[in-house]
Amino acid sequence: MTTKRQRVGGFTIVETVIAIMILAMVMGGTYQLVYSTARLTQKARLHFLAMHIANNRLERARNFSFMNLPLMTDSNQVVNDQGALDDAGVFRRTTTVVTNASGNLTKVTVKVNLKNLTTGGWNTNEYESVSTYLTVYTAKPIP
Repeated sequence: MTTKRQRVGGFTIVETVIAIMILAMVMGGTYQLVYSTARLTQKARLHFLAMHIANNRLERARNFSFMNLPLMTDSNQVVNDQGALDDAGVFRRTTTVVTNASGNLTKVTVKVNLKNLTTGGWNTNEYESVSTYLTVYTAKPIP
């Protein structure tokens, strides 16, 4: 007596391997997308903080006495997220103060470089910079 085997429905090993490969490719692409988005978000955050540091430095210059503005000059000062001097900071701030020949107009420029978090070096082409002109107003003498 011979018995016939019934065919049982299901997936073969080949179908399962192909499905796993397709799933792996989709998951790999999704991982790349999430990683790239996180990296760009971090970079945007650093640029935002750099602009904030530069604007705060300009605000400080506005509150300085006009004659003392040249004292604000600094070069490549390493600062933290709040703009305070910190050797472990990821920003490098440079403030330049240029007064015109007549002495009544001063240009203050603040440039903040970003540190490359991957290599640990300073990016010379990634920075935020703001500048403004400050002047002192003198009252005209009354005749």
